Amino acid sequence: MGRRTDSWKQKVHPLFIEGTAAYRDAVRTWQALGPQPPVERIAQIESRLEKDLEAVRVRYSNAQYTPTTNDPLNLILVDVGVTSWPPSQREMDQGFLELLYWKRFKEPLWIALQKANAGDLDALRRVNRVGEDFQKFKFGKGPVKAAKGDPDHGALLDLGLDLGLSALNPEELADCFDCVCPCGRIHDADALKKQRSRKQKALKMATNWLIAERAKMSTREWMAAYGMYGLQAKGVPAVGEIGRRVYVGKVGQLPWWHVDEQGRLFSHSEFDEESVAKELPYAFAVSTLRELFDMFFLSDAGQQDANNNRQTKNGMSS
Repeated sequence: MGRRTDSWKQKVHPLFIEGTAAYRDAVRTWQALGPQPPVERIAQIESRLEKDLEAVRVRYSNAQYTPTTNDPLNLILVDVGVTSWPPSQREMDQGFLELLYWKRFKEPLWIALQKANAGDLDALRRVNRVGEDFQKFKFGKGPVKAAKGDPDHGALLDLGLDLGLSALNPEELADCFDCVCPCGRIHDADALKKQRSRKQKALKMATNWLIAERAKMSTREWMAAYGMYGLQAKGVPAVGEIGRRVYVGKVGQLPWWHVDEQGRLFSHSEFDEESVAKELPYAFAVSTLRELFDMFFLSDAGQQDANNNRQTKNGMSS
């Protein structure tokens, strides 16, 4: 077979190319530590990688680009990006656990938690198994069962499906991985095509589950509200131990802030929280951050009124 071309470079976003360079450096640094690297050093490498990837994202944040598909990480992770730098231990643990579960079962952890809370015992067993593996890894208590498939290939697909990898033909995909994958091997086009298809199928199943669950929610809980200055607000239901939130940011970009159930503001950017907390409600024509939250989630009193209205309507129709 002849040498492949570099046509793939014209179809992927530069963010992916620079991001994979950061990922490749992190993997090689990890490998240099030997077969059983100290947990503290792994945490340092992951923290550095997150910082490098965030710097790349910021550099291209204003670039005009139409994603070739939805960002997988927006579906896999509860929070994309950290709320402060350096990231807290809780944020690093949460991100690692979510990715570990996704690699093992091809299902977002937050979906599994909702299934478990609804009485799905199989989902509960999956969550418990991964939770035990996470503790083993964190405290150096034994090897962790490896997920099926090549972990580097899976990570690169998670990083780049929406940045052009989904638009590459099999030969271009293989040529791309020959250049960016840290394994250093020549890649088989058909094998990569099948791995990409499995990844896309898993993401589609998760999306379909979310659509079905949304159908059970009040419309206001999944709508988006558009405000002044190009801002968009979006309500996100509770996931496991993480309560309901309203995320706010520029349309088409990652969230800059979120508002919790108490009406408190948390920043995902370098903006001053105190000044934003005063100005943000005005952008959505409300008086307080709590009112912004209530645009998406009924208060206890409002929920009771809605239930009473629903019962009244049912009584009238019977």
